[in-house]
Amino acid sequence: MNHVRQRYALALLLKKLKFSPVVLIQGPRQTGKSFLVKKLIPDKIKTVYKTLDLASTKIFATENPDTFVRDIEPDQILIIDEAQKSPAIFDSVKAVVDEQRKPGQYILLGSTEFSKLTNIRESLTGRASRLKIFPLTLSESKYLPMNTNTDFTNSVPRVSRPDLMKYLKNGGMPGIFGIKNDSEKLNALKDWIDLTAHRDALSFKNVRIDSELILRILSSVAMLDDASASSLSKHLRTDLRKINTHLNILTTLFVLNKIEPYVTSTGKAQYYFCDVGFLNYYDAAFDKKIRTWVAQELIAQISYSAQDHKKIYYYRSSKGKILDFVICDKENVETCIKIIADEISQSKQYELLRSFKIKNLTYFTKNTKLVVLSGTLQKIKNDDVYIYPWESIA
Repeated sequence: MNHVRQRYALALLLKKLKFSPVVLIQGPRQTGKSFLVKKLIPDKIKTVYKTLDLASTKIFATENPDTFVRDIEPDQILIIDEAQKSPAIFDSVKAVVDEQRKPGQYILLGSTEFSKLTNIRESLTGRASRLKIFPLTLSESKYLPMNTNTDFTNSVPRVSRPDLMKYLKNGGMPGIFGIKNDSEKLNALKDWIDLTAHRDALSFKNVRIDSELILRILSSVAMLDDASASSLSKHLRTDLRKINTHLNILTTLFVLNKIEPYVTSTGKAQYYFCDVGFLNYYDAAFDKKIRTWVAQELIAQISYSAQDHKKIYYYRSSKGKILDFVICDKENVETCIKIIADEISQSKQYELLRSFKIKNLTYFTKNTKLVVLSGTLQKIKNDDVYIYPWESIA
């Protein structure tokens, strides 16, 4: 079993089970949610696993939700996979928890947000803790401990440049990244995307979804420098409201990550794929791959370190220049990241970092860090700007 990679989410899950009656585990399809609860939870924790992927189980849960959620021993945790397929069980879980408010009673897994779109009311508010699962990060794929640096950078990279290049090619989807044959890997990526467009996206009631438009949006997100709703609308010559409806579905399915503009920024929210591996299916440009990878790394690291109070933004100047990521702790700016997708960087490329600092100095602290991630192979310091290799973020 030494080939089995431990997940950073495990420690957080075990911690949440000690104080929360219900833990909601959500994330993109096939990212290892079921594996986490079936194989990685210690044997000393008694669990019962049920999945609503089985038609008979789903029917029983829908018709008999109270019986379904109570069919366990007092010292067992009931794990319900694909819980969104039977919204009725959420109220039944709430009833059990309200009868006896003790931690570690239920783990509910889902490949969508539990929201109005899935006909699930917020019945577990105050009773449940959320945990998101992401594709394997680069450091997880290399069996490394989680990056705990507050600025998300390592002055001495823990992975090599070949490690990064391999990850940009393979991504971190557990069932896909290990496929050796390139043609088979591309077919697996195509199957995942097709299932998203032709099955998952159509599972929402009362929302009209065009599968072909889903495919066109995903292709455009992979290829366009500006992957905002308005840019997609213009590029695809499709009504903005329709684009927003489809983007909402794709974020609800965790297929796309949404990065909002910083408060002093121009521009609209940007969308990134949940895993950089999908960009190889579309033969996307290298700079798009680097930005997508950094976005997914930052999102996962913040989530796994239970720092949900931190938010990721981007900044677009009035002249259209882009500062890729601004990480804030509430109102304070913690780290600003500019990505340069080649090995040659010049001082003028750092000026946006400094002008952003001047414009938003009120929200900077003595620990705020200005970071450039570039193709350099060694750490460089240019006055108040730190230039690191791309792989320093892992």
